[in-house]
Amino acid sequence: SSYTAVVNTEASEYTQTLSIGASVCTDSAGNGNTASNTVSVQIDRVKPKVEFLSATTNNSINSNYASKNHNITVKFKVTDTNFKNTSLTTDGIELAVGNNSHTSDSSTISISQSQITNGAEVTLTLHNITGDGKLKVTLLANQFSDTAGNGNDRIESTSNSSINITIDNTKPKVTKSSITGDNGN
Repeated sequence: SSYTAVVNTEASEYTQTLSIGASVCTDSAGNGNTASNTVSVQIDRVKPKVEFLSATTNNSINSNYASKNHNITVKFKVTDTNFKNTSLTTDGIELAVGNNSHTSDSSTISISQSQITNGAEVTLTLHNITGDGKLKVTLLANQFSDTAGNGNDRIESTSNSSINITIDNTKPKVTKSSITGDNGN
């Protein structure tokens, strides 16, 4: 005969062991079972944690502002005890400037490494960003996973309050003015 054991627990990450002691079960003649072997199963309900670390620009005048002529560097890392090395493509990234979506492909995003490993700092270099407004970088859900198949949650760069880049591609307007004065006569 076979039996199923159901274990309900709120714990998020642990090792579950199961064994049956000797003479716990008996047959119709009263014979007890022999002790079973011990079976262990790793339980993992924890999703990989994605964390935005920083964002900078190569704007020498004000590092919190960028135009399409500036590169923007955004850093993040993924951590999980059982992280499965993963590759990230631009399909897993969304960009927005102000309230408008922005193209997020290889023409606007470079990724520092093809394989993302546990705890490694990953750099996204953004270039040719158009429009005006606050920059928001989003890493979509399930781009990273652990060995149990848990995928990451969607996370936006705005989750880190120190990431504050404004895109400004509008040139200042200079209007014609007149100067009047006494020429000394």
